[in-house]
Amino acid sequence: MKIRNFNLLILVLLTTFTVLVLFACGTSGYTLNTSIEPRGSGKITPSGRTYEPGANLTITAEPASGYRFDYWSGNITGSSNSFALTMDSSKTVIAHFKRQYDLSTSVIPATAGTVIPPSGTYDSNTLVTITAASTSGYRFDYWSGDATGSSDSVNITMDSNKRVTAHFNAFYTLTTSVSPPNYGTITTSPLGAAYDAGTKVTITAKATSGYSFVSWSGNATGSSSSITVTMDGDKTVVAHFQAVPVASGQSLTWLWIVLGVIGGLFVIKLISDSSGEDKVICGGCAHEFTRKEWDEKGLCPRCGHAFCATKPKD
Repeated sequence: MKIRNFNLLILVLLTTFTVLVLFACGTSGYTLNTSIEPRGSGKITPSGRTYEPGANLTITAEPASGYRFDYWSGNITGSSNSFALTMDSSKTVIAHFKRQYDLSTSVIPATAGTVIPPSGTYDSNTLVTITAASTSGYRFDYWSGDATGSSDSVNITMDSNKRVTAHFNAFYTLTTSVSPPNYGTITTSPLGAAYDAGTKVTITAKATSGYSFVSWSGNATGSSSSITVTMDGDKTVVAHFQAVPVASGQSLTWLWIVLGVIGGLFVIKLISDSSGEDKVICGGCAHEFTRKEWDEKGLCPRCGHAFCATKPKD
């Protein structure tokens, strides 16, 4: 009876030892603890659990939509989203993710220019400078959407998805000239050489003194000195002038004046020559004098010569 009880005791002890050994073997290993920052921004594979000592794991961070992996902390460091880890102790790893937002850009009209940088994805709170660059024949006008103003360069903080549109206007060149040169001038209102499409420009021709405006040619017609053109394309406008002709009445007036002057001089000559006095010519110096001018002694008042000849009246 005692032997049977002893055997029973030995069996119980062996069973208990076996259970304890099995329990110890079943719970041996190291724990991997994982977490995500911010919550819901992604996941880690494999997930946290207990691993046998010395187990080699590849830990991978996978971002959720709208996020990107940023870096590891805890028992892992670095910015690679995949990391080799050996379970030689219990480990804690934290995967950090960054929120991202999309920037969408567009241009109106589509071929009028570009936006720099173009559409793209940016980390939350990134400050992005966008610039509108026009193509030939256009100029930047204004922004719409999540950007405003008329400056061609603006800053946007990416705290949400953004849409911006750059608006451009076509412009055209107005070229003016005068023919013949210096006969007149041209003024435009509004003042300028390049105008937005659809702008109405008033062009005025003004003649200089002695000239008159005649007509327009090129992209303008008519004889009115002031016209209006619509800038729906490049324009060239020429103002034609001419010298003001002298009126026939004025020509006759000048003719009579000239004839009158000539006639007056002729009359004066006749009066002078009809004075009734003979003229004498000195035989020495050949100078001509009237009788009154001759010396009382009969000598030339210029050279004193005594001989003279009488010149008959005309």
